Amino acid sequence: MGKVTLFCSKCDREVEVEEGVKEVICWRCTQKSTPAPASIMKQVDKEFSDAKGFPKGWRWMKQFVHEDGRVFEKGEERKDLRGKLKPTPILTRSEKRRIKDAKELAKQAKLAQVYKLKRKKKK
Repeated sequence: MGKVTLFCSKCDREVEVEEGVKEVICWRCTQKSTPAPASIMKQVDKEFSDAKGFPKGWRWMKQFVHEDGRVFEKGEERKDLRGKLKPTPILTRSEKRRIKDAKELAKQAKLAQVYKLKRKKKK
């Protein structure tokens, strides 16, 4: 079957559909008219309520130790390790950048030394 372009009956956007379709509603209008699934809303609410003391991406870290001693491995709490490890340091974006820049400068300095040694050998 061929494809035909129709306009959304609510917002007049162009939607490409198969022949034989009489009326269409675009995906945006459909999304606006239906609420989000309850399982997703529970997860979102949980993330916002748990946010205190947790950095972005803590659920995907191999191991994250919260300030109160709770230990998480890839987002799952390990109760047997509670209070046995030091808290994971939470670095700000600028601190991470400073560390990265320092490593890059050290690497460049090392490469410069190698270059100078090669030039001396060549002479």
